[in-house]
Amino acid sequence: SSGINAEYGELAVGGPFELINTKGQIVSSEKLKGKWVLLYFGFTYCPDICPEQMEMMGEVMDTLKNKYGIDIIPLMITIDIERDTPEQLDEYLADYHPSIQGLLGSEEQIDNVCNAFRCYRSKGQA
Repeated sequence: SSGINAEYGELAVGGPFELINTKGQIVSSEKLKGKWVLLYFGFTYCPDICPEQMEMMGEVMDTLKNKYGIDIIPLMITIDIERDTPEQLDEYLADYHPSIQGLLGSEEQIDNVCNAFRCYRSKGQA
């Protein structure tokens, strides 16, 4: 039989990172090993997609917890380091789910984590 069965290699997504949460505490990939993590890249000035995704993230977390007993660590990494402050990120995320942690970092740290997780970011038009 000449069925199609080809291997193309593994897709490398993810990698080590160390960022700061809105309380000033370090959150690293090392500290998250062995835990279920739901990771989202976004920004608080996002008008449409981010709010929709944040609501979905909260629903997924509640469903996994209530239906299957799975605890998830939900993280939103801001890609807008110029405008998103810790206070603003906290206020934004509080509208969606009390468990979602906002993560921030330097330009270099955010670039590195975006590259590792194949997240594209660019500065929008002002």
